[in-house]
Amino acid sequence: MKDVYSRAERVLLWLGNDSDGSAKAALESIDKILAQCSESNNSSEALNSTSHNSPGHVQRTPLKLPHCDWTALRTLFSASLFFRVWVVQEIVLSKEAVCICGRFSRRWIHVSLAAQHLLHRGYWQDAYMGDACVGIHNVASLSRSARGGRTFLNWLVEGLFLKASLPLDKVYGMLGLLRMDEHRQLELKPDYTARVDVVYTTATRLAIDELAGRVNQLDHLHYAQALVVPDGQAGDDFEELVFPSWVPRYDWTYLPQRSPMVMPKFGDGVTSGLPASIRPHDPLNSHILSAKGLILSTVSDRSDMLPAEIFAKENGDLDGFATGFFSCKSLAQRGGHAVEAIAIALTSRRTADRNDALENVEALLNSYRRCVAACEQKTSLSRMELEAAVHDYREAMWHGTGNRVFFTTATGYMGTAHPAAKEGDVLAILFGAVFPVVLRADEEGRYRLVGDAYVHGVMEGSERQM
Repeated sequence: MKDVYSRAERVLLWLGNDSDGSAKAALESIDKILAQCSESNNSSEALNSTSHNSPGHVQRTPLKLPHCDWTALRTLFSASLFFRVWVVQEIVLSKEAVCICGRFSRRWIHVSLAAQHLLHRGYWQDAYMGDACVGIHNVASLSRSARGGRTFLNWLVEGLFLKASLPLDKVYGMLGLLRMDEHRQLELKPDYTARVDVVYTTATRLAIDELAGRVNQLDHLHYAQALVVPDGQAGDDFEELVFPSWVPRYDWTYLPQRSPMVMPKFGDGVTSGLPASIRPHDPLNSHILSAKGLILSTVSDRSDMLPAEIFAKENGDLDGFATGFFSCKSLAQRGGHAVEAIAIALTSRRTADRNDALENVEALLNSYRRCVAACEQKTSLSRMELEAAVHDYREAMWHGTGNRVFFTTATGYMGTAHPAAKEGDVLAILFGAVFPVVLRADEEGRYRLVGDAYVHGVMEGSERQM
């Protein structure tokens, strides 16, 4: 398919037959959005430099969106094509892509630029669409990703949020984007009789090899143990298959309400410029990944998981939050840690607006103190008063610690980790990973990946000389 899309003069993206007659209104609305975009000098490059990953994390300007047919726009951006894995190659490899709905059409570049502008202006507000439309986010994300510099690993991760009829298509639908020599590409050819675990393992190893020599060669470990079965999807019958712990289940997805929060990269990452050292794999043991690293310590104690419901903005379990907050705080205090360090570690170094807490420690510390005082006096406060007092720090904890556990070690470290982490697990730094990981030794002397970790004080290479 790579040759088909890349050689075609134009690729047509069929959105549907316009059964409700809304396509004309939707595309005219897109024209209005593009006109405003042009008038406000918001080029695609300017939009791409703006952070707009979700309704809660968008830098937007006060300029109001033009009058649009919001129902028609929702229908257009809800087209199944914008949710399919195979559309990625069609867009990325084509010289020009055109979206067609019934008798009407617009160039893909215009539809995608409109999606980015909608995000930039906060389209989900009550004055406009009223709530989020996943298709708009998908289109904007695909547009940003298609502009070059993406690796095969990036595309495999992009596919986590798209749909495929068959589990194997989560990999096969991205094969045309693998940038390796023909000999290596022959290691993975579409074969629908192949075992899913073998295909996923081969794809992951190729993605790792494509990044050879880079400090982020093991970036995929972020997702390897953070994925869950998508809502509405039945469990699979792959019990007889073996998915290595370092291989993501690409047919699953990442859902903030159910998945442990993924750790961000701070600065240059924990290895601070040290590239991975991945040994050539043994074809007879392809499920084993051999990588060098450093052992930091072992987990000596941990809290219960801090579930999503205690952070919910509407009808959140504030009592549960206070209990979990104090439990983690007490665990850290038993280790003799300073208040400032505890305040930072409990949020995995995140702030309420998802920034690096070290950029404004005083602000985080003040929100931490307000949270402590409010939780101590919660019986004398109304729910509204308690919510207001804990809001900033509770938000920071959600972004950094949601669906994770807080832990301490016998050697004085503390941090947050995947909820499966338990006492005796090893904290380690793998060269080529930008974050620490939790490993569990097996009977054969090897390790299984439990998940990523935030380890306070070692997130920017401070343990490099160990």
